[in-house]
Amino acid sequence: MKAYDETMGIIAGGVLQKDQALELLKIGKTYEQTVIKTKKGLSSLRFIKADIITPQESKVYLEKLHQEEQNFQKTFARRLEEMLETEE
Repeated sequence: MKAYDETMGIIAGGVLQKDQALELLKIGKTYEQTVIKTKKGLSSLRFIKADIITPQESKVYLEKLHQEEQNFQKTFARRLEEMLETEE
């Protein structure tokens, strides 16, 4: 199981208050939380361009993504710990 799945389980599992769960959702990057909920929203999107990346560029992007995921996990864990400590 990926760490993302575990954090979503914590958020959606009913252990936290709604305001706490929402606060934890706000920790991640915006692109990790994008949702298009209506046909009207979908219809407002338009294709701009496509880029072909090299394997070397892909490696750089994957390394950056890995670092962002690690930072997210650290921040998430720290904030969750603070929330649970204040409940005691």
